[in-house]
Amino acid sequence: MLKLRWQVITVLFAGLFLLSGIGGIMSFTRGSVDVTALKTDFLKAAEAQNRRTAGSFLQEVRAEVARSHTNLTQQQKAELTAALDRVDSRMTRHLKLVEGSARDDAQKMAVDVYRIISQQRAQDLNLINLRFDGIEASSTLETRQTDAILNTLLQVAELKLQ
Repeated sequence: MLKLRWQVITVLFAGLFLLSGIGGIMSFTRGSVDVTALKTDFLKAAEAQNRRTAGSFLQEVRAEVARSHTNLTQQQKAELTAALDRVDSRMTRHLKLVEGSARDDAQKMAVDVYRIISQQRAQDLNLINLRFDGIEASSTLETRQTDAILNTLLQVAELKLQ
């Protein structure tokens, strides 16, 4: 029922929303942006919008048929109604399949995002442990150096006292 320019604007806003959401997730995980996955997600969002547009197209066809319905014979009206019912049932089946696929894709994406975040957190914890180990090693080295300097100073002080 939407005009083409509104459909395009809707697709662009959906894509922008999707991109900003993915960007937020990527910045949260502090990983690099996977352009291929981003492109795939954007195309999926556009495809979903096209499916919604197809449903509105069917409604527009029905409205147009209703307006021109007065010029048709009784047999033509019956055939047209039957054809529209078949198209409607096909669209309904197709939309149910697409809905199931979209649900599965969303669940898979959620699992993938969780996995990526878990991996990133594990990497962050490993880096923190490595930094602590480095700090401990340098602290131990500095302590040994300080002890050696203090021992040398004590020896010099003892020599001066003697």
